Amino acid sequence: MTAKMTDTMTGTLDETVESSYRRVVMRATVLILALQFLDMFTTLAVFRVGGIEANPITAWLFEYNLIWPLKIGIPVLSLTTLKMKRSETTLMLVCASWWVCGFYTMLIISNLLTLSQYN
Repeated sequence: MTAKMTDTMTGTLDETVESSYRRVVMRATVLILALQFLDMFTTLAVFRVGGIEANPITAWLFEYNLIWPLKIGIPVLSLTTLKMKRSETTLMLVCASWWVCGFYTMLIISNLLTLSQYN
């Protein structure tokens, strides 16, 4: 027997589904934080071998040393919000969180491929 996904009267998620979504999003958020650090370190390695930042916004953030607060602040803020349980965690948030993980993984792979061209 499966858990009821939504309350037919209110349309809200069942508590077990909600807590399951919340756990998945928290794991994805922690992974995003780790992937952001990997992205930063691989980007800095590309800079050391003579590469440049192609994104003008990110280049500006690097120039004024604003990248670290942004890279750390966004996932920490996300985790804090999830811990406070202010809003319902939806399937869309779960999917978006894992999409961001995939995006950062792609950036890291791109940086590693760039580094391999310099070696």
